[in-house]
Amino acid sequence: MNHAAPSHIHTLSIEAVYAALQSGPDGLRTAQAQRRLAEFGPNRLQAAAPRRRWRGRSAWPAARRQ
Repeated sequence: MNHAAPSHIHTLSIEAVYAALQSGPDGLRTAQAQRRLAEFGPNRLQAAAPRRRWRGRSAWPAARRQ
């Protein structure tokens, strides 16, 4: 099975998309979903590290005055 959808999937017909993803309009059969869960794990995103705020004064106002 191809593990990634083709990069041009948005240009395909719906039938071609189903074929590329080995799915259909009703989704996956239970056995196929269980197999993919065992192979790929749950469909979860990892939490992103918190963004640090920049400390100090911005250089932009000074650059703008020039």
